[in-house]
Amino acid sequence: MSSSISLDLDVLFMITFLLSSKDALALSLTCRQIHSFAKQHALSSVRLTSTKQLGKFCDSMFDGAPSCWNWVRRLDVAMSAFDVKSEQKTAPWGNFSDVPRLAELITHALNLEFLSIDCVEFLLRKGSPIGDAIASLTSLEELELHEADSQAVEMLRGMRSGLRKLVLHRACSNQQPTPQIFVSILPFQNLQVLELAHSCWPKWMDMPWDERWRWPTVRVLRLKHSKLSMAQLVRAFPNVRKLSIRTVTLPRESETRCWDSLDYVYIGHGRPWTSTLDWDQRITCPVHSLEFEDNYKSNSEEQIVMVNTIRETTPRVLSVTIKSSDAKFWMSLMATGAARLRYLNLNLRLTPRKRGTHLAQWLEKIPLILSTLDIICIRVCITSRNLSRAAMTVRWPLRLATCLPSLRYIAIARKIGDVPCMAEDAFWSRVSGPVKERRLQPVATHVGVRVHTYLHAGDMEALARLDGAWFFFPLLVRRKRTH
Repeated sequence: MSSSISLDLDVLFMITFLLSSKDALALSLTCRQIHSFAKQHALSSVRLTSTKQLGKFCDSMFDGAPSCWNWVRRLDVAMSAFDVKSEQKTAPWGNFSDVPRLAELITHALNLEFLSIDCVEFLLRKGSPIGDAIASLTSLEELELHEADSQAVEMLRGMRSGLRKLVLHRACSNQQPTPQIFVSILPFQNLQVLELAHSCWPKWMDMPWDERWRWPTVRVLRLKHSKLSMAQLVRAFPNVRKLSIRTVTLPRESETRCWDSLDYVYIGHGRPWTSTLDWDQRITCPVHSLEFEDNYKSNSEEQIVMVNTIRETTPRVLSVTIKSSDAKFWMSLMATGAARLRYLNLNLRLTPRKRGTHLAQWLEKIPLILSTLDIICIRVCITSRNLSRAAMTVRWPLRLATCLPSLRYIAIARKIGDVPCMAEDAFWSRVSGPVKERRLQPVATHVGVRVHTYLHAGDMEALARLDGAWFFFPLLVRRKRTH
């Protein structure tokens, strides 16, 4: 009998954790046994976005059972939790009355694995115990410090946990000298993800380079508003696979270095006065997936840079935003060869005036230009409220399939507002037949997502799997192999 009850509780526990925190707590009202599971689930990941939430959370933790402290695994304290408005970009007008209780709470959360906290520099300068609380954690794996500066960087030296991910964002309006970031993060030799914003400027980079500044475990590197040289980056992070840069300016350097290859590169533009354009031309290694930021402008200078970058990196997956039906960019792209390109992900944001006419012009001219590319899949996200379902499911796919003989999969999506265009939102079609007799077969969304995922993977050489039953009936294929 006891084993049956135990099994039932195990099942309830699994069901509870499959639900969202809100649904789990609602379900606990119907079953007393679920309440503790639901509460544990809710406390495992907490995001605080207002002073009221922060106060109630502290009240519940201090009034609850001691075991509740161990349930908190992820804690995200936003700027608004201190009543600081994001547009202020400064903290003195905030409400920090609950910070001492928050610090004590963090100290007791011995199983905390992820912590993100805003206004951290202001808290430390005011003598808050929050720094000692963070430094005392031993299970922390991911730390995100926003509005941070020298005090926060100094706090990192006393950390007792071995971080796998570190995000350090300085206030963009801060005029103080940049702290020596590399000196402070030297103990974190197991870092896998590093993100620095407004943190790498020449104030401390003029000092002699220390050969100990090396983190071979870092695989993901994200830089925003940085002036580190390419040679310094390659030397410090030799095994990076994913690189994201935004508003990055490089000093002139005689040494030209780059990684042997990269899996993914994201290039953001930022403000018009930045020199990211000079930076991305120095990425000269092969890149599997290359993405240009959504608001990357389409003037002639930037189009030249984009084409040069594509030529140097020879990507297999290219994601780019196009704001014009002008064929110059595509003609330049064809001139580079783009022989390795297999997946083209387009975001069409044409000018608001006569948008339908521009879309028609693009559909008439551009697919013919792309006809010599050996593209397997193309995904087009169109910013338009007037695009009909027939255009998305028939006219656009048929035109693309007819002009590009190598195509096997087509996805057409409509983007409204600022919501990102995901693979799950598109109408997917499978292409078959000779060029003059192309046939479109609608495929389920989950099949399209699987195609999208596979093409982004590193084993793209096994292209035969795209035509097999594995994509459509993966479970059935696995069962047959087991018999």
